Amino acid sequence: MNVQAFDLNLLVAFDCVLAERSVTRAAARLGISQPAVSNALNRLRHLCNDPLFVRIGSSMEPTPHALALALPVQQALGLLNDAIERLTVFSPESSIRQFTLLMPDVAVALILPQLMERIATDAPKITIRAVQAPPEERAHVLQAGVADMAMWGNTSLFKHRIYRQKLWRHDYVCIARKDHDLLKNGLTVEHFAQCGHILVQSGTGTNSALEKALQRHGLKRRIALEVATYLGIPAILERTDLIVTVSATVASIMSSQNITIHPLPFSLSSTPVYLFWHERYHQDAGHVWLRRLLHELFHEYPGARAPCSA
Repeated sequence: MNVQAFDLNLLVAFDCVLAERSVTRAAARLGISQPAVSNALNRLRHLCNDPLFVRIGSSMEPTPHALALALPVQQALGLLNDAIERLTVFSPESSIRQFTLLMPDVAVALILPQLMERIATDAPKITIRAVQAPPEERAHVLQAGVADMAMWGNTSLFKHRIYRQKLWRHDYVCIARKDHDLLKNGLTVEHFAQCGHILVQSGTGTNSALEKALQRHGLKRRIALEVATYLGIPAILERTDLIVTVSATVASIMSSQNITIHPLPFSLSSTPVYLFWHERYHQDAGHVWLRRLLHELFHEYPGARAPCSA
């Protein structure tokens, strides 16, 4: 049997005749003519080299070969039907799907609390999986279907066959310990350059933009510590005179009674945060639902704006 040339409609007709035990009733159920069902059965009989059904009285009874085919055919048609329904029908309150989100570590604290709160109410059986990947692998993670969506600020990482939607723009601020000697009377551009800085390898292009902004003032910052994630930065700031430049959204998470937020003493363009997804999921009903929910929750995210200077 040449599977590539196989007509799936033959299995649909087979399954219907099996259920109805009648070509006439199967035709009525399928909405096609009786000769069309008979023709489908004859083609399938030829492919299987078996009569499949024999007439006993007024009923079409399956042969042992047909009974052996019955369950695999029903399972296959069921899987196909489920796959098609996933594209067109999605019930969040009953869905048990898992969605994998590619996001930086700080987004776990920024995004997931609100998202999981809503999912617990609207879609309690859905599972969210947050993952990370090096910059050079992020596009592949989406293209390969390892992650359903990504939340990032660097659009250059996601290009081919990737959709995107802007969520918000965030300003940048400086955070430091509350009793920092150089910052007691406010943050000046000179004080900013004098301090030791923590550099976070975010891969967003922010560090390059920061260096260029300082060059316009004839200054350069000193990197005292370089880290891959934001984890541990608050504890480091509290015990040192180091400072770090982060987005206002990140600063809102890290601020405490011991850490203060300072507007930058120079102009630095705000950065958009996007939601990315591969074109294969563009029409998927579950993806559409989750994308709408993320946009509802995080469009123009509160706290993304920097505080005004005193």
